[in-house]
Amino acid sequence: MIDDPDEELLTFAEETEPAEEEPTPGSAGKWRVLIVDDDQGVFQITKVTLDEATVDGKGLELLYAGSGAEARRMLTNYTDIALVLLDV
Repeated sequence: MIDDPDEELLTFAEETEPAEEEPTPGSAGKWRVLIVDDDQGVFQITKVTLDEATVDGKGLELLYAGSGAEARRMLTNYTDIALVLLDV
């Protein structure tokens, strides 16, 4: 519960211009999607389901994290993740 009604619930980082990044091998022309779930079967079925999917003419590169800590590492290592599917 918030004691002060004027207190912000969310704090947003300052907007900055995106840095020019070289695409990493395998990611050129694809959207990176991170699937975070402790059940690897969720990743397998999502991979089968979305294997041939395209969005705006780009395919999908699916990444998997089995824990919050692993997801945090992935988000640090890959700054171009377009979508996170959390606890599907």
